[in-house]
Amino acid sequence: AAMDAEVIWVIGANPTVNHPVAATFIKNAVKQNGAKLFVMDPRRQSLSRHATKHLQFKPGADVAMLNAMINTIITEGLTDDQYIAGYT
Repeated sequence: AAMDAEVIWVIGANPTVNHPVAATFIKNAVKQNGAKLFVMDPRRQSLSRHATKHLQFKPGADVAMLNAMINTIITEGLTDDQYIAGYT
C-alpha cells in the first residue's frame, strides 16, 4: 500500500486526474509518513508539487530513460536475484 512505501514512482499516469483516491493515498504517504515521491512525466502535474523530484523528460524518450535506469540497476548490482528467479 502507498502508506507503507518508502519510495513511490509515478510514470505514465496522472493519478490526481485519473485515480483521485489513489492520489490522496500517495499525498498522505509523502506528508504523513515521509515517503519520497518521484514523478516522471513530460508535463508537470499537480502531484509534482508533492514530489521529492520531478523528472521532466522529452516526449517519446520514456523507453530510453527506463532502459538507462534498468542498466544502472543491473550494473550497480541493485537487483534482488532471489525475487527475479522466483517471480519472473
